[in-house]
Amino acid sequence: NGKMRVRQPLAVKVFSLILIFVVLPSALIMSYMSYRYENYIRTTLSDRTIQELQKSEEDIIRLFQRMVNISSVVANDETLIRALQDPAMSRYDKTICFDQVVRTIEANNLYDMNGVRITLFDRSEQVYANWSTNYHDYRFLFEQDWVQRSIAAKGFVTWNLFAPSYVIEENEQ
Repeated sequence: NGKMRVRQPLAVKVFSLILIFVVLPSALIMSYMSYRYENYIRTTLSDRTIQELQKSEEDIIRLFQRMVNISSVVANDETLIRALQDPAMSRYDKTICFDQVVRTIEANNLYDMNGVRITLFDRSEQVYANWSTNYHDYRFLFEQDWVQRSIAAKGFVTWNLFAPSYVIEENEQ
């Protein structure tokens, strides 16, 4: 019989059995689990991203609505409009009118003023603000594009959303 039978040592047989019954099934299970976990992570991240985007969109809508409401209160206050247009009225009296409008908004809890800085200008380039000007000259704001847009629009309200602070003390730090 010209065939010679090769006998495999016991170690090769044990290795083959371990490979076939332990390592290969473990590798297949790990591969499957990795695939499932990757899909789970993708789905979870996708769902959370959609939720966060929707929440952010709602926050932005609320912010714009708050801006519109604050603008409406300021722009429709007859006493303030008359005060700002009256060249005979003192800066002090105009400031009192402006502060009264801001206090009305805050006191009635109409709108959260946290972080909202209102700056108005009269025809003589005086600055009225709900933030402390500390007697600094803020007429440089007239050179800003958002102020120029408002002047070009005959005094319509212009928002300068998320601009850097113009408060001199904050920029010195």
